Amino acid sequence: MALSDLVGTWRLLSFETRSADDEIRAAYTGYAAYFGAYNMNDSDGFLTHNVDVSLYPNWQSLPQTRFFALSGGTLTLTTPPMAFGGREITGVLVWERAS
Repeated sequence: MALSDLVGTWRLLSFETRSADDEIRAAYTGYAAYFGAYNMNDSDGFLTHNVDVSLYPNWQSLPQTRFFALSGGTLTLTTPPMAFGGREITGVLVWERAS
């Protein structure tokens, strides 16, 4: 895959968090937003978002790693496991290429 395969406009199809305890899913009903440039590491299967601005101020200027899978017109980004509310969660974002 080439970086050019990811260039374009995408529509978010779904967003979810995954944890061993589904209680965190009910508690995590907020909104997340950030933007900035990104780099692709195709050999290891991840993107690094260089966050310029984020809803979470502690993300600003910190790189955010997302594992990616591209299948046809669907792009799935998955976070590494992270601590949230005393539990470990994983975020999964599914995007559809906009026509």
